[in-house]
Amino acid sequence: MDFNGHIYPTSNEEYNLGASNKRWAKLYVGTTTSYGDAYTPVYWNDGVPSVVTPVQYCEFTIGSGDRGVQLTHDAFTRDSYVLQIVVTEGESNLNSAISWESDVENGVKYIKLTCSVTSGAVSGYILVSRGDAITATQTAIT
Repeated sequence: MDFNGHIYPTSNEEYNLGASNKRWAKLYVGTTTSYGDAYTPVYWNDGVPSVVTPVQYCEFTIGSGDRGVQLTHDAFTRDSYVLQIVVTEGESNLNSAISWESDVENGVKYIKLTCSVTSGAVSGYILVSRGDAITATQTAIT
């Protein structure tokens, strides 16, 4: 079916789209940049689709003698924010703290973890958020 125009019910809050045994497979709303993608789910907030910024888990290994590792994935953006870096193996092989940066170069989306040259392999994981900004109302506690 191809349709041009608006579709709306004749009565408010009386009719459904689909049924419990006849569900729509997918519902596309907005644009791919305004309402989610494969890594940014959408939830319904008072009947309006809103983007959820999830925390994502990503494992890493920095090889022996390396100064870091670049992790690439479509879920990463310039605004990705590493919330936590957790080393699970090889902590004694670190000769400095691990720092991070996120960026996109030539279409490649990445998070780069860097440190001083390691004495052996270092493994762990990072927790990443998509870094959406919010403005909170502030109230002084006196």
